[in-house]
Amino acid sequence: MKDSSFNPTQASGDDEQARILIVDDDPDILSATAHVISKAGFDVLQANSGAACLERVAETPPALVLLDVVLPDMDGLEVCRRIKADPALADVFVVLLSGKRTQSDEQAEGLARGADGYIARPVDNRELVERVKSLLRLRTVQHALRASETRLQTLVTSMPVLLLALNEQGDIVYTNDEFVRATGYDSEALHEQHDLWPALYPNESERRQMLALCEAQESVRNVEIELTRQDGDRRRIAWSNISAQVPIGGWATWLVGVDVTVHQLAVELQQKTAALLTANTALERSKRAALSLMQDAHAQRRRAEAALAELAESQAALREAKEAAEAATEAKSRFLANMSHEIRTPMTAMLAMVYLALKTELDPRQREYLDAIQASTQKLLNIVNDILDFSKIEAGKLEIASEPFDLQSVLGHLATMFEVRAREKGLEITFNVAPSTPAVLIGDAARLEQVLINLIDNALKFSEQGEIVIAVAPAGKGSAPSGPSNNVPHEAIVLQFAVRDSGIGMTEEQMAHLFEAFSQADTSITRRYGGTGLGLAISRQLVEMMGGTIWIESEPGQGSTFSFTVLFGRAVGSRERLHPAEALATEVEHVCGRPHPCGRPHPCGRPHPRGEPHPRGEPRLRGASVLVVDDNSVNQMVVRDVLQMAGLVVEVANNGQEALAALQAQHFDAVLMDIQMPDIDGYTATRLIRTSEAAYRTIPIIAVTAHAQPSDRQKSLEAGMNDHIAKPFDPPQLYDVLARWIAPDAWQPPATPLSAPDGALLPPLPGIAVETGLVRAGGSLELYLRLLRKFSTNQAGVDTAIREAFARDDRTAAARLAHTLKGVAGMIGAETLQASAAALESAIKRGDALPALEALCQPLAERLNTALAAIATLGPETPSATDAPTDEPGGLDQAALSVQVRQLAQLLRQYDTQAGEVLRFLHDRVHSTPQKEALLALMRFVEQYAFDEALEALEALAVRWSIPL
Repeated sequence: MKDSSFNPTQASGDDEQARILIVDDDPDILSATAHVISKAGFDVLQANSGAACLERVAETPPALVLLDVVLPDMDGLEVCRRIKADPALADVFVVLLSGKRTQSDEQAEGLARGADGYIARPVDNRELVERVKSLLRLRTVQHALRASETRLQTLVTSMPVLLLALNEQGDIVYTNDEFVRATGYDSEALHEQHDLWPALYPNESERRQMLALCEAQESVRNVEIELTRQDGDRRRIAWSNISAQVPIGGWATWLVGVDVTVHQLAVELQQKTAALLTANTALERSKRAALSLMQDAHAQRRRAEAALAELAESQAALREAKEAAEAATEAKSRFLANMSHEIRTPMTAMLAMVYLALKTELDPRQREYLDAIQASTQKLLNIVNDILDFSKIEAGKLEIASEPFDLQSVLGHLATMFEVRAREKGLEITFNVAPSTPAVLIGDAARLEQVLINLIDNALKFSEQGEIVIAVAPAGKGSAPSGPSNNVPHEAIVLQFAVRDSGIGMTEEQMAHLFEAFSQADTSITRRYGGTGLGLAISRQLVEMMGGTIWIESEPGQGSTFSFTVLFGRAVGSRERLHPAEALATEVEHVCGRPHPCGRPHPCGRPHPRGEPHPRGEPRLRGASVLVVDDNSVNQMVVRDVLQMAGLVVEVANNGQEALAALQAQHFDAVLMDIQMPDIDGYTATRLIRTSEAAYRTIPIIAVTAHAQPSDRQKSLEAGMNDHIAKPFDPPQLYDVLARWIAPDAWQPPATPLSAPDGALLPPLPGIAVETGLVRAGGSLELYLRLLRKFSTNQAGVDTAIREAFARDDRTAAARLAHTLKGVAGMIGAETLQASAAALESAIKRGDALPALEALCQPLAERLNTALAAIATLGPETPSATDAPTDEPGGLDQAALSVQVRQLAQLLRQYDTQAGEVLRFLHDRVHSTPQKEALLALMRFVEQYAFDEALEALEALAVRWSIPL
């Protein structure tokens, strides 16, 4: 007769889990046992061997397996071991059946292999059924326990409250993620007991107070003790020791802590905390009363309902407390609401599941475990609600690098960066570098440049006329700066920097708060000049982190001088490859492009008349091989021709992928790498080169890009590049940087000196600084004219293309077009157009609204049209005399023509610019006019870097000329 007192579905969770697999090789016993189990209301599966059992379990995992020990193919012990070894079958209970009535080695071995029970035959049918039901109930309880323990462990580990547990010997046995984050130490360091307490509590009295709290035998709450993080920051933590009230196995003492550095919030919530603790005490009384009546089913249900009602009231009180805390500070309201929901929801679910588990039949140990889980979870729920209002997100820390760098490059880059802006305001920028200033320093070049940019930017902002002077001089020696320095021996030196302007000046009252965050001299400054007031505050922090101080001297109407000191390292015992301070000062004055007034000493201490050749001369690099990687045809032409004029061998790649292929195909002495390119950009290409196993992985790589901020230079160095040149650049600057990295044995004197040509060779071009453009073209009038015409061809209509990109909401394309226009405009000397393109690119990257971007397009279009109209006055390019038809003998025969055409095809397939030279050679030597016209069409393709189109046209010519390719 079916036992109605037990429902298999209740025990196992669903019908599928209530399946029972019976395994026996005796068909009579198998049939009889199946009949008894089936009659009890279970879904029964059968197997007559170990292999059949394993197959059935894999196909349809049962809730329980009744497994005979003696089987024909493999014994039940081995079958049990295999089932328990499969993680996917962890929920399957295995009970061994044996004819032996007494405890034996067989039974012990079965349990050792993972069996969940052992039944000796013969067994009464009712006893068998009851044993099965009992095992299924045990299985359900174990599932609930496992789920509860997993959720509790996850919560304890990740909740936003410091948790620390010690064993009997006072050693740390557990810390959660919040404790690790709050102290700044990793988990291993926290468990090195002999170093932990003195580091966390360097003050002896605070250390004693913490140790006393750990040893307290009664519950102690909210003891505030100051803790020192690994980075030296001091935080005040309110610790609570409730170990005696909520014991946990293996933990002799455990404490919870909350960061109460924000004292105001702690005071506001003090009364709410007391109310929460009172509610917690009442809840504990209710819980104990409910647990004491568990054996009486009717009383148990009634008490549980009362406890749940009281819990609901407590939760309502907690919600009121949270709302009151949120009202105290609007800034934290959203954070607290989210944290309350995310933490309290799973904990409430855990309490409910434990409550349901306690209503089932349990043995004393299971009940003890569930009681402990319920007590701990409830305590944690109350603690979490206590500390949510004290939580705070800490800001990260800046790190100061300590690496060798060239002061000349830093100042030269600053001069280039502010040149156009100073010229537009009619201001003069002068760099005055003391001769005793070292060229090579050890420190953080990017942070130094960031401070100087802030100060120079302010000087330009607040000055309407006059000059900006940047002075650098040694101020003394000190302790060597800390941090990595490539193991270069060095001594410490203090440099003093000063930025003096002729601007509006300030009063004593205005200067008093100048270095505070979000502070300006007064509100009128913000209205007139803009800014957040953070720049000087950041500069002060950076200077102090670099071991220096910053101050200001100013009078209203008399300008201001910002001075600061920085502690650097100076290399000892190694030859400085870079130029001394005198050359440094000369270079930055040269970049500035303004002669000093008569009678004023120059930064280098001697006159430097405008128009004289640069005193450093050109590096002698003839014979060196350089790979130029750039996706812009104008930039390719400029860099290639400037380098070829100095006697270098140049190859061009259009992107990172082509650069990698070129490096695999031939040897180069250096790579000039653009950053913003399609396919593979400059950063990625550099990382691929540096991580390769090929010999070229150590080749010098120099960034040549219009990205000119300190962070851009730092990103280039971090990607593995050796140096950084900002577009536009002067040829001497490019030669000098190459000379730093190309081996001296490759240098040879250039064929002809490079000097600025006579500007009278060209008519005035409105919107274009002809002299600047000629200098950037290496002094070659022919190259500059080609560059101007190439600009006119490639950039006409770019303003329309930018507006079309805005219309389709393609800001990436618009930024790329503005970036390219900025670079090529600078190359030809169209400085006002360059400034407009730079302003538009910056506005796009900042995410400015579309109306603001369209407003910037108007002056850009006007300046572009002005430049294009000026270039149009130069007329078309005049063909050389060799372009005219000739009937003179000396042309190529068919065999020689075939050789040259096949060589040209090979160069076009490799996207090699030498194809242009071969085309010019062929053009000079063919006889017929149709041949010359066909070659001129090919030359136009190559000049536009349309190599695929040129190859297609050449293949058609080869068919017409009967030349096999």
